[in-house]
Amino acid sequence: MNDLLDFLQQYKTNNKTKKIFFSLSGTYSPWQIFHVIVLTKSLNKKGYGIDYFIGGSQNVMERLINFNSNKIFKIKKINNIIKYFFKIVFYNIKLLPSFFSIQKAFDIEIDGVYIGDYIYDEFIRTTNKPTVSNVTIRYILSINKALLFYFYYKGIFSSSKYEYVFTSHYCYIRYGMIARIASKYGIKPIYYESFCDNGGFKLVKLYLKDDLNKVVNRINTTFVNSYSKDLM
Repeated sequence: MNDLLDFLQQYKTNNKTKKIFFSLSGTYSPWQIFHVIVLTKSLNKKGYGIDYFIGGSQNVMERLINFNSNKIFKIKKINNIIKYFFKIVFYNIKLLPSFFSIQKAFDIEIDGVYIGDYIYDEFIRTTNKPTVSNVTIRYILSINKALLFYFYYKGIFSSSKYEYVFTSHYCYIRYGMIARIASKYGIKPIYYESFCDNGGFKLVKLYLKDDLNKVVNRINTTFVNSYSKDLM
């Protein structure tokens, strides 16, 4: 790894005027690391500077992306809980009826951004439950986790001029929400996926559905049409 890091330093890129927010997930295998290098250098050649968002345990990836990152975001949960404490308390009061009905919890939205389905997705994933019939204390903690990430992402996107957001997932609190919040501020979300079987990766534009649980089969045509002349 040290040899790779030394090699990449010669390709270090100066800040670019066009900006991309790149959310990286999990632990990365060699082919995924290679794909990240190829993709980010290709974006640099197109004139994009990249800010990365990584998890607290991704130390190897942090060392790797230092060669061409403008900025690296790592959420510090305690600091942000303190920062957004009163907003989180306010929304706990506002959302109190949702704590007594799983359907209302599933319908939760903040500032017009629908997040209830991602809370549900993450809860059944982390608890290995096939479904959820009632709201528990643990489910309420998941709601509060979603509130924390919502305010954190809003703080980034409402004051930054990103053109695209790249995310490695389009589900769960940390990853799915980032696409919807980005689109709220006119930032185009892109799904990034790396493969080991065919040696490549793919990029997919995310066409977000409005109120997914209520309008399952109808896509927001205005939002889709906004991509019609996008050449990236």
